[in-house]
Amino acid sequence: MRTTINVIGFSLLGFLSAVGCSTPRGDGVSSSALAQVTSAVDPQAMITAGGEFGFDLDASTTALASVTAGCAAEADPPACLRKIRAQAAGEGLRLVVVDADHTRFESFGREGEANVIYLAAVLAIDHVKASTVHAHATTPLTGTELPKDTKALDNVAIEVVDRDTIAMTDSDSEKGRLVFRRRAAR
Repeated sequence: MRTTINVIGFSLLGFLSAVGCSTPRGDGVSSSALAQVTSAVDPQAMITAGGEFGFDLDASTTALASVTAGCAAEADPPACLRKIRAQAAGEGLRLVVVDADHTRFESFGREGEANVIYLAAVLAIDHVKASTVHAHATTPLTGTELPKDTKALDNVAIEVVDRDTIAMTDSDSEKGRLVFRRRAAR
């Protein structure tokens, strides 16, 4: 049986594209740490269990380097970085259990006073390899930040780092690994 999840994209991806910075890839989580914790976590169960995860800019080292480089060109680099950090703090991913076979995966953020969904598509889980859930889009992409590449979600990898951390790597790998930490229940 295939598990289907709805995936919604992420606003900082749009910012990173606009900045146009490409930096060496980093992931903020060491592979030795990954190997130690994933043996106790079932990746598919983690994704289908639900929860809310906030974007961790500091652990997303490639994204942080790109943002820092983009802000360096601004008149006030520290102010630029503070503004980006404030925006990133309001962004995240939400996994909502629909039923035993379905999870809604949402990327959200705030633009002014409005809550925004940036990118949406239904994904079907293809397989789980080690700590990574591999999936693909089964519906057309929707949302406020559609990528130019309509096949952007044809091969999605959601890494389960531990019971409180997931990571996604952009399909073109220029943005590196984006890390998300579980937020406390409200």
